[in-house]
Amino acid sequence: SEEAFRLFEDGLRPVLRYAQEQDVLLAVEPVFCDIVSTPERAQRLLDDMRSDHLRIILDGVNLLSNEAALNPGPVIEDAIRRLGDRVALLHMKDFRLVPGERRPVSVACGQGGMRYERLLSFAREKGLPVVDLYSLFDSARYCRDGIHPQRRGARMLAETLFRAIAFTD
Repeated sequence: SEEAFRLFEDGLRPVLRYAQEQDVLLAVEPVFCDIVSTPERAQRLLDDMRSDHLRIILDGVNLLSNEAALNPGPVIEDAIRRLGDRVALLHMKDFRLVPGERRPVSVACGQGGMRYERLLSFAREKGLPVVDLYSLFDSARYCRDGIHPQRRGARMLAETLFRAIAFTD
């Protein structure tokens, strides 16, 4: 709702001020069914906050409704067009449509219906680091559901990401 969006912005302001004081980036990942649910809303958030310290984590799957998942290209293109200059990181995964779910269910890359060509060409164009986190570890050992890590897996992911992005602009 509009009220939830305003509350989110109000709560984000002090966090963003602190990020600016510490000279670090703060990134928001738009997710269908959440407050920042579309590329348009994410663009509005960036415009409203007016900070070079606020960036976007772009996850094409998280932007998809079940309907959009049938043809994800337009949603991906809209996100790149609106947010491309402010994307700090791509979060790549795949999806499957499951009857009864409000949105596509996340699965590992290559296990569903996502097409990666446009996102990968965008990553190359922007010079974004590409890190394969899925093959980093045996997901059955480190993830309860095969995709979201438990404590040891999360630590391995964090250390790998830190090495990949710590010294990039």
